[in-house]
Amino acid sequence: MFILVSTQALLIWLPSSISLAALLWAVTTAPWRQLLAKSIRQHLLFGALIALGVFWSFVSVNVNQVYSIHPLMITSVVFIFGLRFSLLIGALSLLVTHSVSLPHWGTLGYHYLINVVTPALVSAGVLLVIARLQIQNLFLYTLGGSFFGSMLAALSVGGVSLFSLWLADSTLFLPVWDNAYIFALLTFPEGFSNGAIISSLAILRPDLVKTYDDDFYLDGKGSSPKD
Repeated sequence: MFILVSTQALLIWLPSSISLAALLWAVTTAPWRQLLAKSIRQHLLFGALIALGVFWSFVSVNVNQVYSIHPLMITSVVFIFGLRFSLLIGALSLLVTHSVSLPHWGTLGYHYLINVVTPALVSAGVLLVIARLQIQNLFLYTLGGSFFGSMLAALSVGGVSLFSLWLADSTLFLPVWDNAYIFALLTFPEGFSNGAIISSLAILRPDLVKTYDDDFYLDGKGSSPKD
């Protein structure tokens, strides 16, 4: 969800502080050596951040010219790159989106917290549950993880958005609450899109999906998903 109007200070400095802490953690702990060791993953990362930034800029639904709702696609990024790089990609993608279509840079921290950190953590949590189950079933990863996981991530964005606006006693709460059903309507397209991307890559190019272990799911060897 992107806010299209100016907002109160509480929705600027507090989310920005949380977002900055999450971004610093990602930068300082990300496995940079693994990324730098393979040029194809570097190209994939750069392409993902540009594509996501442009996608967010043009594929969205404006609601009363107050805020907009858009597909997230963060679950796919988490499954392909892991949690930490997904937080970095999301931050850079938001810079592209703000440069192209969003008028107020003060909401950058809030947008990062809602549209990147929240769904990324939910998606990583789904991966963690799959890893703990230790079930060698490819459909658990593709259908249970990327499909239903992205649907859960979309719902979490709606829930966190409403909670944050209510907590801040924002005038935006009622307009978002009155149209909260839109978050539910986006869950299936979100699940289908992410499920199709991860399923295709897991079959055609499993080497590009960091959290997918071909040996574990198909040969009964290796390890379960991890960041």
